[in-house]
Amino acid sequence: MDALKKVHNGKMNLKIACSQEWKEARLSTGLTDKEILPFDWTFTTDYQGTLVGDWLIEDCKEEIDYERLKQKDKILFFNELTLFEDELHDNGIAQLSVKVRVMEWGFFVLLRFFLRIDNVLIRAFDTRIFHEFDKDFVIREINAREAKVCDLKDPSVSIKPQAEVVPLIPLIESKIEKLRVKPTPD
Repeated sequence: MDALKKVHNGKMNLKIACSQEWKEARLSTGLTDKEILPFDWTFTTDYQGTLVGDWLIEDCKEEIDYERLKQKDKILFFNELTLFEDELHDNGIAQLSVKVRVMEWGFFVLLRFFLRIDNVLIRAFDTRIFHEFDKDFVIREINAREAKVCDLKDPSVSIKPQAEVVPLIPLIESKIEKLRVKPTPD
């Protein structure tokens, strides 16, 4: 619910690739100019997860240790969950999903909002959370990516799986934060 609360309600300038043809085919109905309650039909959210309790959040330069994550350590727990998904009336996909992986030494979480409007736009909002159990902080990396399909070097990339597409989308915003639980007064 917290992720859906962050979906913008208001007029949007995004249209599906065949919107003009659809409008022309329905001119005689009188419905094409009818005003409807504006909403974000892409369900775009920049949700970064819900923090429970008191946390100190500071910008940092320390990065997630991706080399350690690439090691073939025993995975104690893994789960992937789709929080919400919509096929945008067969014109793409909007999906918010989370993957959790726990090893003996720490955990890694990937929360991803992925949007593909066929032949129009690709957008991804990733929040990665990384913690090593021997440290007193959590690293949160937030990346926003977006591109018009026509601006991609290879527009056919948009039909590939998310994991292959996202690294090819230009990065438009990025930040890394260190999160620590606020100490309780004695």
